[in-house]
Amino acid sequence: MKTNLLLSVLLNSCLIYIVTSVASTTDLSNKTSGIYRAVQKISIPSSYGYEEGEIYDDIAILRLKHPLPLGDHETLGAVQLPNVDEYLPPGKFDGSIAGFGTNSQILNTITGELESNPPVPYLKYARGVINAPNESYQCDSGEICFEPYGLSNGHLEGPCQGDSGGPLVIHGSNILVGIDSYSRNVTCGIRNTFTRVSEYLDFIKMVLDGNIDETVVPVELTLDAEDHHPNIPLCEF
Repeated sequence: MKTNLLLSVLLNSCLIYIVTSVASTTDLSNKTSGIYRAVQKISIPSSYGYEEGEIYDDIAILRLKHPLPLGDHETLGAVQLPNVDEYLPPGKFDGSIAGFGTNSQILNTITGELESNPPVPYLKYARGVINAPNESYQCDSGEICFEPYGLSNGHLEGPCQGDSGGPLVIHGSNILVGIDSYSRNVTCGIRNTFTRVSEYLDFIKMVLDGNIDETVVPVELTLDAEDHHPNIPLCEF
């Protein structure tokens, strides 16, 4: 049975959330380099859910308290959305990903389990194949199978713990084709599943236009740490 974990958490009135967006930085530990914006609302599909290690309809739209100064920073700009019929399988495309997650894993000699080290505050990048074919790792129409180039030469690179929600763009462009969702592999850097953005263009337009119906769950956030977040120390994971 599909379990809607996010809804059960967000609708729990005992929990308090402060969500702040950080943009235009490659170093989260440098509090002077980022642009901080409080998140006022999070909109997710009502069909979002989790079942047997897979996440469904894993996408959200954040409404910020204040707009980002897109025209004032050379490292800050808007993404371009793909058309509904672009970058689909069986075609394969060159993709780039980025994230602030962990960049190493170790084998726990006591438990025998592979464990991820804490995330590091620096933005990291990798490239790979969009719509990578593999018989043992399949993706549905709302997902993208991504395989890092390093896998072919034995060098593991790619998304790991802490990278969820990160972008997958067509290399050399700002076309956002995917959003990092999950992996069925314990070892990072093999293959990952990304949410296929072109499958959710109607959802995106509905939220941006304010035409909310039963297919969208909006969550209002009332607490604001926008002015204080630059003074909060970076969390140790």
